[in-house]
This record gives sequence, structure tokens and C-alpha cells, in this order.
Amino acid sequence: MLLCFTTLAAAGPWVKGPGQHYAKVSGNRFIAGDYVDPQVQDTQGLSYTSWSAVFYGEVGIAPGLMVHANLPYLWAVNQDPESGWQYRQRGGGDALVGLDWQLPVALPASIFVQARVPLYADGDRPPLYPAMGDPNVDLDFQANVGHSTQVGPGYLWGVVEGGFRYRSGWSTPGNTVPFDYINGLPYRGQVGYAPIVRDRPMGWVQLELSGLVNLGLDAVSRQWHQIGAGLAVSLGSQTHVELGAQRIYVARSASLGDMLSVGLSHQR
Repeated sequence: MLLCFTTLAAAGPWVKGPGQHYAKVSGNRFIAGDYVDPQVQDTQGLSYTSWSAVFYGEVGIAPGLMVHANLPYLWAVNQDPESGWQYRQRGGGDALVGLDWQLPVALPASIFVQARVPLYADGDRPPLYPAMGDPNVDLDFQANVGHSTQVGPGYLWGVVEGGFRYRSGWSTPGNTVPFDYINGLPYRGQVGYAPIVRDRPMGWVQLELSGLVNLGLDAVSRQWHQIGAGLAVSLGSQTHVELGAQRIYVARSASLGDMLSVGLSHQR
């Protein structure tokens, strides 16, 4: 279940101009000691591991307007620690599709609307087999603001983002929404540095804190806090190898775990 490991690729307040793009393909591995089923809230004493292939893209479509999308495919395994028996699932995860608008203010700032859409049909999933996610369609309404400045031989930047997540109760064909999930407040903060040596961009490093805080408590609505770090190495002015690591360190109705990722990105 790819809960929230998309934030290291999030656009931030710098909206692409018409025809500009950023595209990234990545492979990820997520490991959790205890599996928490996002649909039935039952850990079953299982451990959880997933591998995912993800495409993330941003494209400027008009002045100050951009679309973005995150499309995952998962291979997931629940394992019984005592018997070693494995329960395997594969398929699409939760897609993110959104529209970003650059605000006409002095600092880089934008607002965006984003939908989380299940790309799977889990209605007939057998017990003990891992879910690809919870079947709810979520709608995010968020704003972000950032700033960058030259520091030494490079640029230092920071981003703050927050908003509202509406848990609609809708789903895609083949799924039902078993609970009345609670709405939440997603947030993200990021700092990073991009060194430049002899007028050549070398890549960047970044740290990030993100999560979701629910507007209430129940036994099924997921919320979490996670920390992450990213490193990009330039292969040229437009192509980068990107490495990432993230940890969900606090969670409710969601698995605690760690993810490592490697990807290749291109921007213009």
C-alpha cells in the first residue's frame, strides 16, 4: 500500500511554464514489521513488504497552470513470521492526479487540487492478502509557498505546504467503501540545497517532513507522520539519478515502515 511516498517528487510552488516538464520513473521498496489492513483494520500478525514502479510527471499547459500525476504499480507480500507462508498481490496502486495554479504574488506560491484514485478492484480480495490501498477517492485542496536564495556555490530553498483532504466516500468500479472515513489536514515542509560547480548544476540534497492529521479519531481512518531525505546526482543539465529514503515514524490505522527508492528523472 503506497500510502504517501510521493512527496519527494511533489511540485511545490514553482509551477512549470507552457511546454516545460518534469518526468521521473522510480523503483521503491517498502518494509513494515506489522501489516495494518487499510480496509478492515486487522493486522493478523503479518509482516508486509512491497515493491513498486512509479511514474511521476508535471507538464505546464498554460501560463501559471500545470498538471501533475503519480501512477504506481505494486507487488505486495504479506508474510506469516511463524510459518513463512506468503500471500501475494499485484496491481495498480493509488493514482494522484492534480492541477496546479501559480499565484500572482511576490513569493513563489501556488494552490492545487488533487484527486487520489484507486487503480485496483479489491472487492473480492481473499483474507490475509495485502490490499493495494483503501478504496476511497480522496480530494486534496492545498496551498504552498517557497523561497530560494543563493548560499555559497549553490542555492538553498524551503517549501511549506498544507491544506484539506476530503474523503469523499466514492470509489472506482470493483470496490466498495466500507467505512465513513474522517477528513484530514495534509502538510509538508521541505528544505534543500542545489550546489553549482564551475557553472554546472551538480544535483541537490533535500530533507522533508510530511503527514496527515485527521479531524477526529476512529479505528479506521489513516493518519501518519513521516520524515524523508533525497539526493539527486546530475547526469547532464536535464537528467538526474535520484535516491530517496523515508520513514513513517508515527501512524494510526497505518503501518509503520521504511522505504528506499531509486529513480531517473528528466526536466526541461
